[in-house]
Amino acid sequence: MLLKKLATPLTIFIVLRGLDNTVLKALQRYGANNPVDGLNPVSFCNVFFFVQLISGVAFLINGRGGLHQEIINLNNYDRHLLVCDAFLSRFLGPVAYFLSLELLSVITQTLIYALILPVSALMARWVIKESLPKAFLTSVLLISSGLLLHQLGQMSDFEQHDTVIGMGWALVGVLAFSGSALTGRQIATRHLSTTLSIGVGATISALVFGILALLLFGFEHFILLQIWWLIGVLLVYSLTLSFGSELALRMAYRQTSVATVSLLGSTHTAHQRHHCL
Repeated sequence: MLLKKLATPLTIFIVLRGLDNTVLKALQRYGANNPVDGLNPVSFCNVFFFVQLISGVAFLINGRGGLHQEIINLNNYDRHLLVCDAFLSRFLGPVAYFLSLELLSVITQTLIYALILPVSALMARWVIKESLPKAFLTSVLLISSGLLLHQLGQMSDFEQHDTVIGMGWALVGVLAFSGSALTGRQIATRHLSTTLSIGVGATISALVFGILALLLFGFEHFILLQIWWLIGVLLVYSLTLSFGSELALRMAYRQTSVATVSLLGSTHTAHQRHHCL
């Protein structure tokens, strides 16, 4: 019964998240191989500016009617929860995700990010006292074995400085997204609307990334992106992989626990590894 109820949102989430790494890696490689005036036109600043802006505006337009009253009715705990969720899932997590993917292979990063399953489940157990699923220990052992075997086969790469830095960013991303799994579940159980939890947070995050792009690269960093690239690639990436997976994940959190969603959602790791191989 539970699997049937979760089938639609989790299936969508697994498929979209499984493709996310590969598509973003392709964006990074294309930017590195096709510099404009000697500069890489693709950075975490402009990618996530457009990703968050599109997601934020879409959710704000959908539920703008009751947003003002919902903001007024927020208590202090809800405000802190929303701020924490926005920072973890909209800023720290995406930045760490992007920077680690620049330095690691898709398979390595996918395996490390599979650690989100045990970390988020343990956080949920510790903070909000959710029970662990029966297959938790088995899943952790399989994930850990896969990560260890892969790294043993890549020992020469592990010794490289860039790889170490990339793994450091990946672990930061694991902690950030694990924390956001916990805040996302709490937001869902407190019945805060997606307009508020996603729309407002994503729009503010987009402004932050836009300001960072201007400070770090200048206004020309946006001009470097060709129109066909912006519409055909970033727009598609934003609407399908980012927006779609976010919506499916929030729907899943409304139906069941962090540990269960993480356990079933972790199947995207196997899908991603098979896809890359």
